[in-house]
Amino acid sequence: MTTAPTLRAAGDLPATGPDGSWWAPALALHERIHGIGQLRDSADEVACARFDRWRGRYGPQGEAAFQRRLADLGIDQAVVLRLLGEPPAVLAARAERPRWARAVEEALRSAVPPAADVPVPTRWEDAFAWSVQPLVTATVRQLARRLPPHRFVSWLDVPAVLAGFGADLGHRLVTMAAPTFVAQLHAWRDAGRLRGRDSRQRFVDFVRMLSETSGLWELFTDYPVLARLLAETSRSELDALTRLLSRFADDRDGIVRVVLGGVDPGPLCGISAGLGDPHQRGEGVRLLHFTGGTRIVYKPRGVQAQVHLGGMVRWLSTTVPGLDLRTPAVLAVSGHGWQEFVGHQPVTGTEAASAYYRRLGALLVLLHVTHTTDMHCENVVAAGDQPLVIDAETLFHPYLSTIDRNDDPALLALATSVIRTGMLPCAGFGGFGGTDTSALAGATGAPVVRWEAAGTDQMRVAARVMHWGAGHSRPHLDGKPTDPGDYLSELLHGFRLAYDAVRRNRDRLAAMVGRCTDFDVRVVARPTRRYRAMLDEAGRPEALRDGMDRDQAFDPLWIEANDPVRRALATHEAIDLWAGDIPLVTARPGDRDLWTSNSIRLPRLLDRPVGDRAKDMLSRLGDVDRRDQEWILTASLATRVPLPAHRCSGRSLARMDGIAAPPQRLLAAACEIAARLVATGISDGDRINWLGLEPVDGQRWLLLPTGAGLADGNLGIALFLAEVARLSGVPRFAAAARHAIRGYPQLCQLLKQQPELAAAIGCGGLSGLGGMAYGLSRLGMLLRDAEIAALAADTVGLTAHAVERSSIDWRDGTAGCLAAMLAVHRDLGLPSAGRLAHRCFDLLAPVVSGAEPDALPNSFATGWVGVSLALHRMAGAFPRCRPLAARAVALLSAAPAPVPGEPGLCAGDAGRLLGAVVGAVSSSDAEQGVQAAASRPLLRDLSLCHGELSVTEALTALAGTGRHPGAVQVRRRRASLVLDAIRRHGPICSTPEEVETPGLLTGLAGIGYGLLRLGFHRQVPSVLLLESPSSAGPW
Repeated sequence: MTTAPTLRAAGDLPATGPDGSWWAPALALHERIHGIGQLRDSADEVACARFDRWRGRYGPQGEAAFQRRLADLGIDQAVVLRLLGEPPAVLAARAERPRWARAVEEALRSAVPPAADVPVPTRWEDAFAWSVQPLVTATVRQLARRLPPHRFVSWLDVPAVLAGFGADLGHRLVTMAAPTFVAQLHAWRDAGRLRGRDSRQRFVDFVRMLSETSGLWELFTDYPVLARLLAETSRSELDALTRLLSRFADDRDGIVRVVLGGVDPGPLCGISAGLGDPHQRGEGVRLLHFTGGTRIVYKPRGVQAQVHLGGMVRWLSTTVPGLDLRTPAVLAVSGHGWQEFVGHQPVTGTEAASAYYRRLGALLVLLHVTHTTDMHCENVVAAGDQPLVIDAETLFHPYLSTIDRNDDPALLALATSVIRTGMLPCAGFGGFGGTDTSALAGATGAPVVRWEAAGTDQMRVAARVMHWGAGHSRPHLDGKPTDPGDYLSELLHGFRLAYDAVRRNRDRLAAMVGRCTDFDVRVVARPTRRYRAMLDEAGRPEALRDGMDRDQAFDPLWIEANDPVRRALATHEAIDLWAGDIPLVTARPGDRDLWTSNSIRLPRLLDRPVGDRAKDMLSRLGDVDRRDQEWILTASLATRVPLPAHRCSGRSLARMDGIAAPPQRLLAAACEIAARLVATGISDGDRINWLGLEPVDGQRWLLLPTGAGLADGNLGIALFLAEVARLSGVPRFAAAARHAIRGYPQLCQLLKQQPELAAAIGCGGLSGLGGMAYGLSRLGMLLRDAEIAALAADTVGLTAHAVERSSIDWRDGTAGCLAAMLAVHRDLGLPSAGRLAHRCFDLLAPVVSGAEPDALPNSFATGWVGVSLALHRMAGAFPRCRPLAARAVALLSAAPAPVPGEPGLCAGDAGRLLGAVVGAVSSSDAEQGVQAAASRPLLRDLSLCHGELSVTEALTALAGTGRHPGAVQVRRRRASLVLDAIRRHGPICSTPEEVETPGLLTGLAGIGYGLLRLGFHRQVPSVLLLESPSSAGPW
């Protein structure tokens, strides 16, 4: 028989507990400031070091944020230093002993450890449960005492409810405590305090030691914040369940009548927590289970938002014939409510699936005009062919602007579009990292800690990951989730029907909105995932020794508060997070105030009541807005297509005859594209920008406002508009080009202040600062604007910060930067550009000299073709560079062939043809490449990056050498085919589902630029090849 273990070298802690101040270090900063007048100047070296580390978390630019944090509490740095140096006994003497400390002491005094002959459970979760059992047992006993028998007789299974509560509470406490238990396991193991011949035996010994009162006291003395969190969580769960049961007793008759349709469900036998985020000290949505199998949902706060949305859904159903949208049954009671449980149900066939998506499109309109957000995949349920919103707490959500009058109008347009609902796939609106959590197509996620060597004294965290599963918002057909992309036409059909119906009846809906004034709606001040990340940080063992260490985990609330609303909320959010809650902020549709979780009113923080915003949106409904919202819907859905960003789709356009393509006809087609870009640009009167699909990471697409770059940003669009303005003489194109780069002075100033950001952007010729300097240089010349030319010069200086740690390729790296600087030097005569070109050459020299042919592919954008072209140009200007250029050509000649069957310029055959420009491809091979381009059907993708116009760009470059006359004829024929394709099909972009996008490499601007190159190659230098007018071919 084994004997009960005793602590070895445990510091002689008495079984009744440590000294009376053990709890004091668990107090938070906001709790310690009471009575600070009694503090003496007690800061020592340790306190000063802790202060310096805390201040360092705010970074070099964070002094103002740190001072705001202290000012919110009415203290300064001197007070913080004294608090950090205050001994626990002194703090305990001036602070009131908290209730949670008494609860811990009482639970441990009454604790009975498992007998020595009871084996430690095999599962580590069950083993750790021994250590939290004293708190669980004490809490369950208190709940049992709170259930008066005369109120809970026939309709409550008391033993089942108590057992379920104890199990749920134990699981939650173990999850909270496990990282700290493991840290203590390692500490005791390393100190030689654990008995056993192997890792498992030592783990078993640890569990027994930690289950003893003295072991728990040692743990809680080392980690008093953990003791506090465990006790407060137990108390919160107890209070929340007591409140629920009391409300259920009062409301049961109404629940049966309204929610259950008059059917008595039998006794209540279980209550599941964790259906939503915890707020207001553990209050959260819970699911009630009855013996007959019925389930209902309890919501601890008011449900008037759900009631009002239901009324508007029913109105829409009567307004749109055949819509027949259903809503869940709801019983609204003062301060809380009960709701029908809506389970996920499959559809019976494709017709039912079509009906679901048609209804979802209609529902999207209503959610959009009522400013509803947070419609992720857990808040919408597919019940057969019916999409049901089961949580409408974010109805009439206010717009919390971080956008000032100098910022991006396209970002504002996106933030106030249908994307804002969270129903559609889009990064930053309902997503978790790169994972889609939208109602339309998303997955549900739960954080999971993966343990390695679990159940041994080597136990440690292997990874913290999100476990993803299929959401309940997608209907299943034949056992599989439907793909919303297959039902885009139904989505758009439902959206148009509802949009037009709302527009026709906007006055009636506005009157309904006007009656929605005096009820609470939730305000999501920051993404929930951001709050959870802070809670994860605050739950690390290192943050559980002292409350002021845990406080530091919430520093991002101040660091990231760049607007008055979030600055005003930060302290209140921190208090909620300290308690383990997701912060709760509420508003009322009829006023401008915000309210915190403990009912503190923050007056007039909103610029206007959100109900008024909803009425304004209704007044703006029209044909243009509907087309804009439909494009956003379509584009967001296209981001789900996993199409590699730099590969042609391979599809071709059959039976293209070609039409005459003289320069003026090509210019006319380019002008049509320019007019389209101007019409779709989003302007605030001073600045213009666009929304577009942008390739990210080479594998996925995101719907974003166009950025500042040349390849996919507004600079590339502006460059095309300026070129077409020069050739056509249309002033509005030049004006749009100027307005497109209004944000560049602000960007340059930011990059000057934070050169590390410039380094992160990179120096590349297409995707980096090198390309930006090139684009600004060209714009300055085209628009004859000295201020823009000065911006180019500033950007050259910024680019110098990015070259040292760059790749060597054309698109992202040093080769492209070299070519860009040569062009800028030719255009503007900037000595700084010339010096940087030489620096790029010097950086390339050792890499190219020592490289093997297979170090890079035989391609243009990221391979030896681009490197060779850059060095070829440098060698043309500086004879000393010729040996390195020859070395690059040799590497190119020996490099592996490009991607088979890929015709485009960036990574395929057209890029390899450019090798002939520098002499790396023989004349016969080049001629074969030209003939292959001539015989191939016209690519459906017309883009400049890897579509048909990238092929014609290579032909233009080849023809410019004067050594390949065949390229001239083939180029002319391809120009006629491209023009015919645009006449028949429009300018087809290189995007998923061919969604129209504005950018240079994959979108409209590039197609327009390619047309100008076909018609005016002597006047329009190649942007892909970073040419200046003087370096363009002479032919």
